[in-house]
Amino acid sequence: FMLDCPLEMIIDAHAQVNRLEAWKPLIDVMPEFEIVGDNNDYLAIADGFNRCIDRWAEKMPKFKKGEIGKSQMLVDEFVNLSDKEECQDEAAEFSKHSLSDPRKAGEYVLCITQINTLTRTGNKGGTAKARNTQTIEVLRKSANGETPLPNVTVNGLPDENGDMNEFEATIPSWVRPYRDWE
Repeated sequence: FMLDCPLEMIIDAHAQVNRLEAWKPLIDVMPEFEIVGDNNDYLAIADGFNRCIDRWAEKMPKFKKGEIGKSQMLVDEFVNLSDKEECQDEAAEFSKHSLSDPRKAGEYVLCITQINTLTRTGNKGGTAKARNTQTIEVLRKSANGETPLPNVTVNGLPDENGDMNEFEATIPSWVRPYRDWE
Protein backbone atom coordinates (compact mmCIF):
# COMPACT_ATOMS: atom_id res chain seq x y z
CA PHE A 1 0.00 0.00 0.00
CA MET A 2 1.41 3.45 0.77
CA LEU A 3 3.80 2.48 3.53
CA ASP A 4 5.77 -0.62 4.35
CA CYS A 5 3.42 -1.89 7.07
CA PRO A 6 0.19 -3.91 7.28
CA LEU A 7 -3.18 -2.44 6.41
CA GLU A 8 -5.68 -2.69 9.30
CA MET A 9 -8.90 -1.38 7.77
CA ILE A 10 -10.52 0.52 4.93
CA ILE A 11 -13.68 2.51 5.67
CA ASP A 12 -15.51 3.14 2.40
CA ALA A 13 -19.22 3.69 1.75
CA HIS A 14 -18.65 2.49 -1.83
CA ALA A 15 -16.56 -0.55 -0.96
CA GLN A 16 -18.86 -2.85 -2.95
CA VAL A 17 -17.51 -1.19 -6.13
CA ASN A 18 -14.01 -0.38 -4.94
CA ARG A 19 -13.37 -4.01 -3.91
CA LEU A 20 -13.46 -4.79 -7.63
CA GLU A 21 -11.40 -1.79 -8.73
CA ALA A 22 -9.45 0.56 -6.47
CA TRP A 23 -8.91 -1.85 -3.55
CA LYS A 24 -8.43 -5.02 -5.62
CA PRO A 25 -4.62 -4.75 -5.69
CA LEU A 26 -4.58 -4.31 -1.91
CA ILE A 27 -6.90 -7.27 -1.39
CA ASP A 28 -4.65 -9.38 -3.61
CA VAL A 29 -1.50 -8.67 -1.57
CA MET A 30 -3.01 -8.11 1.91
CA PRO A 31 -6.25 -10.11 2.13
CA GLU A 32 -6.36 -9.98 5.93
CA PHE A 33 -7.51 -6.35 6.39
CA GLU A 34 -11.12 -5.39 7.08
CA ILE A 35 -13.31 -3.36 4.72
CA VAL A 36 -16.21 -1.51 6.37
CA GLY A 37 -19.15 0.32 4.79
CA ASP A 38 -20.33 -1.59 1.72
CA ASN A 39 -23.46 -0.15 0.06
CA ASN A 40 -23.54 3.07 2.12
CA ASP A 41 -23.82 1.22 5.43
CA TYR A 42 -23.32 4.31 7.60
CA LEU A 43 -24.13 2.47 10.83
CA ALA A 44 -21.28 0.04 10.09
CA ILE A 45 -19.06 3.04 9.31
CA ALA A 46 -20.00 4.65 12.66
CA ASP A 47 -19.08 1.39 14.39
CA GLY A 48 -15.82 1.25 12.39
CA PHE A 49 -14.86 4.75 13.54
CA ASN A 50 -15.53 3.80 17.17
CA ARG A 51 -13.48 0.61 16.80
CA CYS A 52 -10.57 2.63 15.36
CA ILE A 53 -10.55 4.92 18.40
CA ASP A 54 -10.66 1.88 20.70
CA ARG A 55 -7.92 0.13 18.68
CA TRP A 56 -5.61 3.14 18.97
CA ALA A 57 -6.12 3.30 22.74
CA GLU A 58 -5.32 -0.41 23.05
CA LYS A 59 -2.27 -0.18 20.78
CA MET A 60 -0.63 2.87 22.42
CA PRO A 61 1.10 1.09 25.33
CA LYS A 62 2.01 -1.89 23.14
CA PHE A 63 3.59 0.35 20.50
CA LYS A 64 5.45 2.40 23.10
CA LYS A 65 6.91 -0.82 24.59
CA GLY A 66 7.92 -2.06 21.11
CA GLU A 67 5.56 -5.03 21.30
CA ILE A 68 3.87 -4.19 17.99
CA GLY A 69 4.97 -2.54 14.77
CA LYS A 70 3.40 0.17 12.67
CA SER A 71 0.22 -0.29 10.65
CA GLN A 72 -2.09 1.84 8.52
CA MET A 73 -5.73 2.44 7.63
CA LEU A 74 -7.67 4.34 4.98
CA VAL A 75 -10.96 6.25 4.93
CA ASP A 76 -12.35 6.96 1.47
CA GLU A 77 -14.51 10.02 0.70
CA PHE A 78 -14.37 11.21 4.28
CA VAL A 79 -16.08 14.49 3.37
CA ASN A 80 -19.36 12.68 2.68
CA LEU A 81 -19.32 10.73 5.95
CA SER A 82 -19.48 13.78 8.20
CA ASP A 83 -22.78 14.77 6.55
CA LYS A 84 -24.54 11.44 7.15
CA GLU A 85 -26.74 11.47 10.25
CA GLU A 86 -25.99 7.82 11.06
CA CYS A 87 -22.25 8.46 11.44
CA GLN A 88 -21.66 12.21 11.70
CA ASP A 89 -20.93 12.21 15.45
CA GLU A 90 -18.57 9.28 15.08
CA ALA A 91 -16.87 10.94 12.08
CA ALA A 92 -16.24 14.06 14.18
CA GLU A 93 -14.79 12.04 17.06
CA PHE A 94 -12.69 9.96 14.67
CA SER A 95 -11.36 13.16 13.12
CA LYS A 96 -10.41 14.63 16.48
CA HIS A 97 -8.73 11.43 17.69
CA SER A 98 -6.99 10.85 14.35
CA LEU A 99 -4.87 13.96 14.90
CA SER A 100 -2.97 12.46 17.83
CA ASP A 101 -3.93 8.91 18.79
CA PRO A 102 -2.71 7.01 15.70
CA ARG A 103 0.77 8.50 15.96
CA LYS A 104 1.04 7.25 19.56
CA ALA A 105 -0.32 3.86 18.48
CA GLY A 106 2.01 3.50 15.48
CA GLU A 107 -0.79 3.68 12.96
CA TYR A 108 -0.89 5.87 9.86
CA VAL A 109 -4.29 7.20 8.77
CA LEU A 110 -5.02 8.19 5.18
CA CYS A 111 -8.30 10.06 4.65
CA ILE A 112 -9.26 10.67 1.05
CA THR A 113 -11.47 13.66 0.30
CA GLN A 114 -12.07 15.78 -2.75
CA ILE A 115 -12.34 19.19 -1.08
CA ASN A 116 -10.44 21.11 1.58
CA THR A 117 -13.13 22.25 4.00
CA LEU A 118 -14.04 21.70 7.63
CA THR A 119 -16.47 19.04 6.39
CA ARG A 120 -13.55 16.96 5.11
CA THR A 121 -12.40 16.52 8.67
CA GLY A 122 -15.68 15.56 10.28
CA ASN A 123 -16.94 19.09 10.99
CA LYS A 124 -15.00 18.98 14.26
CA GLY A 125 -14.30 22.49 15.49
CA GLY A 126 -11.21 23.40 17.48
CA THR A 127 -8.86 21.22 15.48
CA ALA A 128 -7.72 23.65 12.77
CA LYS A 129 -4.16 24.10 14.05
CA ALA A 130 -3.66 20.36 14.52
CA ARG A 131 -5.12 19.65 11.06
CA ASN A 132 -2.80 22.23 9.51
CA THR A 133 0.34 20.94 11.24
CA GLN A 134 -0.31 17.20 11.45
CA THR A 135 -1.85 16.35 8.11
CA ILE A 136 -0.45 16.11 4.62
CA GLU A 137 -2.63 17.29 1.76
CA VAL A 138 -2.10 16.05 -1.77
CA LEU A 139 -4.10 18.14 -4.24
CA ARG A 140 -4.65 16.24 -7.49
CA LYS A 141 -5.14 18.28 -10.62
CA SER A 142 -7.37 17.54 -13.60
CA ALA A 143 -7.68 19.10 -17.03
CA ASN A 144 -11.26 17.95 -17.55
CA GLY A 145 -12.59 17.82 -13.98
CA GLU A 146 -12.74 14.01 -13.97
CA THR A 147 -9.45 12.38 -14.88
CA PRO A 148 -6.64 13.08 -12.39
CA LEU A 149 -3.33 14.21 -13.82
CA PRO A 150 -0.02 12.98 -12.39
CA ASN A 151 0.98 16.48 -11.24
CA VAL A 152 0.00 17.39 -7.66
CA THR A 153 0.53 20.06 -5.04
CA VAL A 154 1.63 18.74 -1.64
CA ASN A 155 1.12 20.67 1.62
CA GLY A 156 2.06 19.73 5.17
CA LEU A 157 5.48 18.12 4.87
CA PRO A 158 8.04 19.85 7.10
CA ASP A 159 11.44 20.92 5.83
CA GLU A 160 14.69 20.47 7.76
CA ASN A 161 13.71 23.44 10.01
CA GLY A 162 10.25 22.05 10.78
CA ASP A 163 8.52 24.65 8.61
CA MET A 164 5.56 23.46 6.52
CA ASN A 165 6.06 23.88 2.81
CA GLU A 166 4.00 23.60 -0.33
CA PHE A 167 5.63 22.01 -3.36
CA GLU A 168 4.76 20.55 -6.73
CA ALA A 169 5.29 16.85 -7.40
CA THR A 170 4.48 14.15 -9.91
CA ILE A 171 2.80 10.92 -8.86
CA PRO A 172 4.62 7.93 -10.38
CA SER A 173 2.71 6.00 -13.04
CA TRP A 174 2.56 2.87 -10.86
CA VAL A 175 0.41 4.72 -8.25
CA ARG A 176 -3.02 4.55 -9.81
CA PRO A 177 -6.36 3.10 -8.70
CA TYR A 178 -7.10 0.94 -11.72
CA ARG A 179 -7.95 -2.73 -12.06
CA ASP A 180 -5.06 -3.32 -14.44
CA TRP A 181 -2.50 -2.34 -11.80
CA GLU A 182 -0.14 -5.24 -11.09
